[in-house]
Amino acid sequence: MIATPTNPTGFSLPRLAMVAVMLLTLNACALIAVGAAVVTASAVHDRRSVEVVVDDRLLNIAVRDALYGDDAFGNESRIKISTFNGWVLLAGEAVSDNQVEKASQLVSQVDGLKKLFNELAPLPHASLVQASRDRVLSLQAKAAVADIKDLPRFDASRVKITTARGNVYLQGLVTEAEGARVVEQARHVSGVEQVVVLFEWMDPTD
Repeated sequence: MIATPTNPTGFSLPRLAMVAVMLLTLNACALIAVGAAVVTASAVHDRRSVEVVVDDRLLNIAVRDALYGDDAFGNESRIKISTFNGWVLLAGEAVSDNQVEKASQLVSQVDGLKKLFNELAPLPHASLVQASRDRVLSLQAKAAVADIKDLPRFDASRVKITTARGNVYLQGLVTEAEGARVVEQARHVSGVEQVVVLFEWMDPTD
């Protein structure tokens, strides 16, 4: 899929209001200003528009609510949710095949979803050791990607990395050259079992 990055400067009032809802725990007087600043700052280097960044955050919340608002999911599951351009990744453990299928059914009904990648395993919640190992692998993979210095216009912050059971999932809007280098860096991190590519591809001239 070839995708074209959009102008990251627009920010509509409806979405600003939704950001405010996301940040209700903040002081009311600073709510709107801080909400806009947080989203705008995070989107400075993003190839998505600010509105899409906000939509993805709201989608993440909606997916989480859909899953954990259902009695089928509780402490026995470990579900990592990552959203990018309306694409949703579910990674982790969901106890059984029925739970994995249930997750797909629930998330498929969420507004704003464009594509679902259900990578949940029908296994019990990962142990503390495995969960800790996954966190370390994510940090190591991010550091490895940040070491890419020789690609023009490449920004490591544009790559989203999620790790579950030693599998590293890569998301983002990148060129094929960028994607190839990112995969190469990630797969050489010690302890990585598999690198799963969920990139959206863009024309290098854009």
